[in-house]
Amino acid sequence: MAKKISRRRFVLLSGAAAGALAIGYVALKDEEDTRLVFQKTARGGEVALNAWLKIDADGRVTVAAPRAEMGQGVYTALAMLVAEELDADWSRVAVEDAPVHSIYANRVALQTTLPFEDGFHRGEDTVGAQFMAWLAETINTQATGGSTSVRDAWTPMRRAGACARMMLIEAAAQRWGVATTECTTADSVVHHAASGRKLGYGDVAAAASALPVPADPVMKNANDYKLLGTAVPRLDIAAKVTGQAEFGIDVRHEGMLYAAVRNVPVFGGTVERVDEASVKGMPGVAGVVALKDGVAVVADSWWRAQKAVTALDVDFGDGGNAALDDALVSQTLAEAIRDGSSFTYRDDGDVEEVAAQGGETINAVYQAPFLAHACMEPMNCTARIQNGKVEVWMPNQAPILMQFLASSIADVDMDDVTVHTTYLGGGFGRRVEGDLLVQAVTVAKAYPGKVVKLLWSREEDIRHDVYRPAARSEFVATLDAQGRPFSWHNRIAGQVPTKSVTARIFPFAAMDMPDNTSSEGSADMPYKVPN
Repeated sequence: MAKKISRRRFVLLSGAAAGALAIGYVALKDEEDTRLVFQKTARGGEVALNAWLKIDADGRVTVAAPRAEMGQGVYTALAMLVAEELDADWSRVAVEDAPVHSIYANRVALQTTLPFEDGFHRGEDTVGAQFMAWLAETINTQATGGSTSVRDAWTPMRRAGACARMMLIEAAAQRWGVATTECTTADSVVHHAASGRKLGYGDVAAAASALPVPADPVMKNANDYKLLGTAVPRLDIAAKVTGQAEFGIDVRHEGMLYAAVRNVPVFGGTVERVDEASVKGMPGVAGVVALKDGVAVVADSWWRAQKAVTALDVDFGDGGNAALDDALVSQTLAEAIRDGSSFTYRDDGDVEEVAAQGGETINAVYQAPFLAHACMEPMNCTARIQNGKVEVWMPNQAPILMQFLASSIADVDMDDVTVHTTYLGGGFGRRVEGDLLVQAVTVAKAYPGKVVKLLWSREEDIRHDVYRPAARSEFVATLDAQGRPFSWHNRIAGQVPTKSVTARIFPFAAMDMPDNTSSEGSADMPYKVPN
């Protein structure tokens, strides 16, 4: 290996790999034709040239978007990457949610989470970076978050567009009996300047899809870009302006049931007693379903379900956490800063020696409480279990995770779970969590064959969000004679988000480990401070 790996890192990565194998989702990138991944979604004469794009007989290009559109414009940004290298007519480019597959893993999201040196997690061609890319595909980190979508897609989606363009040129050249070097592309058309002939992409797409995928496509230089770097109309504008865009809360099915929820009010609490008879006679109520962390009432409308769950006679236990409040959280963080065990993300120069030399010193303390995400779209998930298969409609940031959780609850293979990722009315990391799906599939299991939409009230959302962690950050800086920071010391106390998420989903894989999401802007501070 090109570089040594410390015992800490070896244990960390080995554990992550073991967790990957434990859930059994191993990428088969080298053993399968990735065109088949997107071809399975083809309709109306579409053919897939790779896992990232399809073209129909009329030349319309459809791009697979493996990241959730939650208002940040990622559908448009990712489509631009493909369209640029494809030389596609932007007015004829569409986008759709990518299927669930390891080819769409978000490698950068995983690489930037763990606190390794720059070359290990920032996409450089090192043993570590290659391992993390492999691990991302192995466990399929098909997720949206951390502002990683474009960074992760920058190379693979441009490469996909370039590959497809070369295949289209090859198909046209073969039909004309000319060399590929004599052909050019522009606005979804292949041109042969010498003869004046031209063919639209739709005319040669089928033939191109049968050709081998180029191993080393030539991509454009930045100064040749026509789309990237320009302001183009977003692809989701028309659907959102006209109301055709389907968010999770918009999902409707004939004869659909609705579920309203009362979660255990204190984290770590339990449901002690439920009197189902207390709502049995209420209008439209179909029944009561016990949940691991609450109780749901099912009815023929959400309002009736909500009225009933509010009236439900139920007792909750607090799990010993009722006394937790902001004051105790603040005290715990302050104590951790002083006495807690720590991990050093960065240590340059000698802060203590500089401090001993004197100079103007500035101290600062910042603290943030637990904060609810408060997404604009209420939290929701719609599910159906029928004939051994599960179908889920949900605004979510991690479809592979939702597929895994649904298969576990319904006791079916992951291949028997279909996850439809709708538009998200806000995400902010909240919709990477699987709590809504767990509840919805649990309720759907009690009503086989029925579509059940589970919806949280605003009150439940604020009371029982998976809150942004509370944190405390203390700084001491020493200024030099010119008033510039000469030394900088920073200690941060808070939860480790990656460990918390892992513990909720895969308890067997949760480990005590540092996490870059706890130290962004500090561990990778861009300013030149020598100590």
